[in-house]
Amino acid sequence: RWAAPLALALVFCALGPARAAEDPYKAFRPLEKRAMAGDLDAMVSIAAAYQNAEGLPRDPELAARLYCTAANKGHAGAAYAIAWIYARGSTTKRDDDQAAAWFRLAAARGSQPAIGMLKLLHGRAPDLKPVCPFAPPAMTAAIDVPAKLRAMVEKLAPRHRLDPNLVLAFIKVDSDFQGD
Repeated sequence: RWAAPLALALVFCALGPARAAEDPYKAFRPLEKRAMAGDLDAMVSIAAAYQNAEGLPRDPELAARLYCTAANKGHAGAAYAIAWIYARGSTTKRDDDQAAAWFRLAAARGSQPAIGMLKLLHGRAPDLKPVCPFAPPAMTAAIDVPAKLRAMVEKLAPRHRLDPNLVLAFIKVDSDFQGD
């Protein structure tokens, strides 16, 4: 049931730009490969493309999940993007306190625009911990993954220098582990 999505995930990760010409996502394959290998700038670029429907179909929830993954790994721009998701109330309910917490985190990581935003927020919610609006896709330990699929991905993904959890997350988002 999940062999086809697994094969597809591993093929598009491994082959990247060598995909067929009819692939509408062809331009993003190299970025996807870099993102799945841990390149946070590539992950944020893909998130922005999904958020703004720039070459990829609009998927604000997936964009938020990708931003959260990158932010949790230290990317200041991703933290800034999540702050704006909360500030605008796009993708999730507006939450000015969470926006401030994310702006604070982005500013602590050196984001100049976030530093400017904090000046406007006058110390709002100083002790609040930033919380992702959705679980990041790399957090697959809590996702119910068929044992054989997890074992296969954990065996094959490292051979291609890919994070097994991120591969499982892409499969989850793409097919919810259904092979049909």
